[in-house]
Order: sequence, then structure tokens, then C-alpha cells
Amino acid sequence: IKKLTQGMTVDGIHYGGVKVEQERAREGRNQWLTLTLHEGKNREIRRLMEACGLKVSRLIRTHYGPFGLGNMEEEDLAEIAREDWMSLLPEGFELP
Repeated sequence: IKKLTQGMTVDGIHYGGVKVEQERAREGRNQWLTLTLHEGKNREIRRLMEACGLKVSRLIRTHYGPFGLGNMEEEDLAEIAREDWMSLLPEGFELP
């Protein structure tokens, strides 16, 4: 976890620090971590975990920029038009 929070270079690519929260200890081989990224390079989480000797078996994105799932259930989710969600962006927020 310390390596992740400080940032690291993997295969010549520098990844900035990542905020890491570990869920309560679990029995068995799987552990759940919550990672907060500020840039999000291609396959960043998988590459960082692999460099730390860990394998990612499942990723769940809960936020993207100013948008978050909150306590939504699967049946509450719906696709919206680009124009509609663009109007929800905070002033000055730029898309990549």
C-alpha cells in the first residue's frame, strides 16, 4: 500500500500516488481495496497491482469525474444522452 500511495514507475511509465483503503480483513485469498485515481492511465490499476505482486480478479468503477453511483441499484441505472450529462458537469470541468 505504501508503494501505491507514493506513486511508482512500471515499465518506464510513472504513475502518480493512489489513495488506497482496505476493507476489513477477510478470510481467504481475496481482499477488497478501494483505490482513488486522479488521472487513470490505460489499465493503470491492473499494472500497479501486478507490480506489487498482486492479481486483480475484479474491478468495479464507482465514480468517474464528478459522477458517482452512490447507493444506486442496478435497476436504477439508465443510459443518458451526451448532451444531457454534459449539462451536469461542474463549471470549468473538461473532458479528456
